Amino acid sequence: MEDASAMAVLRIRYPQALIIPMSCGMWVGHTCVGLTRAESPGQLDERLAEIYAEPCPVIPLRGSNGG
Repeated sequence: MEDASAMAVLRIRYPQALIIPMSCGMWVGHTCVGLTRAESPGQLDERLAEIYAEPCPVIPLRGSNGG
């Protein structure tokens, strides 16, 4: 998954968390319980899922890509 689309998905699923991609390749989520760090968007997704019981669903929107 591309970083920009990964960040968009994380922001949709966890609107209550501030998602920060770091220049060193790490990802940080500022959450209700503090900061959580991860080495990939997928790992951050797992950690945020542990903190927030019900992530918001990601519903693909129809756009110019023909979807």
